[in-house]
Amino acid sequence: GNFQCPAGPATCLLCNSGIHSLHAAVSHLRSERHRMAVVEAQPELAQVYEPFPGQLDFGNLREVLLDPHFKRFHQQLGYAVDEVLAAIPHFEQLQTVRDEIHALSDDPSWVRIKDRVLAHWDNTFEEGCSTHGLTKAPHLQDLLRRCSFDRTPPVITIPTCPAALPQLGPASHRSIRHMGAHQYPDTPGICRFGIAIMVKHGKTWHELGGL
Repeated sequence: GNFQCPAGPATCLLCNSGIHSLHAAVSHLRSERHRMAVVEAQPELAQVYEPFPGQLDFGNLREVLLDPHFKRFHQQLGYAVDEVLAAIPHFEQLQTVRDEIHALSDDPSWVRIKDRVLAHWDNTFEEGCSTHGLTKAPHLQDLLRRCSFDRTPPVITIPTCPAALPQLGPASHRSIRHMGAHQYPDTPGICRFGIAIMVKHGKTWHELGGL
């Protein structure tokens, strides 16, 4: 569903609340503030709300919106009721995910490390290679070509202080500039780098969660 498209009037005609997105419309329609305003404007609709005390959950909202009188009244107010009804399953899925996240233990030991991988990213800027921001996805094959597991990290040496800073050549200046601007290929993006690592390890798209 398009969670950003408007699904109601710019301002609720009953409550004077701003409705700037589908998410805002659903949240407002679930609220006790809107319930009180509806009952005040249409007292006969109180019986529609009666089985659902307090703030409506998504299932309750579906039930009240399916009431013909309630639905027609809200359509007259400018709400895209059918669009809201179509989006409710998506919001229910999101709520399920949030509930699962909240159920996780605060103890970091719940994380189980099954494997460790040392991966290398090759940010070599070749002739003809174009740079672009992270909002533009690079081709998967280029990600895979630049990702490897056959290199060990360089050995760190601690110099005696005071020590002279290393001199940077033109290539290093270019790389630092593009890394600071989050430009590919100097910065692959941690999620894309992770996808490349998993694919090179033989993981399927299904195992990656359809990313």
